[in-house]
Amino acid sequence: MQFTLKGRYLDDVAVREVVAGDAEIGALRERVRGLPEDASYYDRVRLGELVVTALEARRDAESAALLARLDPFAVATVPRTPAQPDEVVDAAFLVERNRQREFEDAVEDIGRDLHGRVRMRLLGPLAPTTS
Repeated sequence: MQFTLKGRYLDDVAVREVVAGDAEIGALRERVRGLPEDASYYDRVRLGELVVTALEARRDAESAALLARLDPFAVATVPRTPAQPDEVVDAAFLVERNRQREFEDAVEDIGRDLHGRVRMRLLGPLAPTTS
C-alpha cells in the first residue's frame, strides 16, 4: 500500500529557532532592527539569504532524520524535493499490508516528537502508483 506523508513547519517556528540558534543571524537582525529599509537594504538582503540557507539546512537534516525513522517500515521511499523552505517532508512510502500498523504507529510517534513545530498529514493507504 502507498502512503504519502507531508509536513510543514508551523507559523514561523523554524525561523525563530534559526534566529535564536545562529549568532551571525541574530547579530545581523539586531543591527537592521529599527533602521530605515533604504539604509539597511544590503544587510536585510544578506539576512534573508542567511535565514533561507539555515532553514534549508535545518529542513534537510530534519527530513533525513524523519525518513530514516520510517525507512525500516517501508519497502520503498520516494522523497520529493520541497517546493518551499517551510516544507519539512513530502514523501511517498510503499508499505507491505502486514506492516501498515507499524508504519502508522511510527508516523504517530514522529508527530508527537514534532508537536508544536511541524504539522504533518498522512494520506493513505492508497493504491500503489508508479511515477
